[in-house]
Amino acid sequence: MARRGMTPPPGADAGFTLVEVVVSTTLIGLVMAAVTAFFVATVTVTNVSGGQQTAVQLVTEGIETARAVPVADLRAAADNPQGRWTPPTPDGSVSDDPEQPVRNDVSFARTWTITTCWQPAAGGSCRAEAAGYLPFLRVVVTATWPDRHCGTAGCSFSTSTLISNEARDPVFTS
Repeated sequence: MARRGMTPPPGADAGFTLVEVVVSTTLIGLVMAAVTAFFVATVTVTNVSGGQQTAVQLVTEGIETARAVPVADLRAAADNPQGRWTPPTPDGSVSDDPEQPVRNDVSFARTWTITTCWQPAAGGSCRAEAAGYLPFLRVVVTATWPDRHCGTAGCSFSTSTLISNEARDPVFTS
């Protein structure tokens, strides 16, 4: 019989018992299940974030596109009952359908909505016409894309900007 602190004689330790093997296998399985769940959650969040980031880029490009066209073209869209505007393609043609850019194998739909609003000369929110207010065009760009995490309607991201609706830019004083 071995005393405490001394090594057992050869042949006294024949290996692991069945209980030790089952417990260690269970522990390894639990750790691997937790790591797998973490990995799956990380991939899901990365995919959703990637779609959101691409949508932000698309709507930002859309705002810049609207800023680059003549104000008269935007005014014509604001006079349209739906306020929809589609920028001309490189060949000069115009389509009524939303633009359908594809990024990272995901199909997005990008739309522009243009409405007229008026802002007080001293600043503030743009609203319905009022005497002495400055005319602006509110340009809203929306990107939508399919993603099972956003429900059946898919995900969407919108942003907006105001563009002067006058022949010359207004002068703001403080």
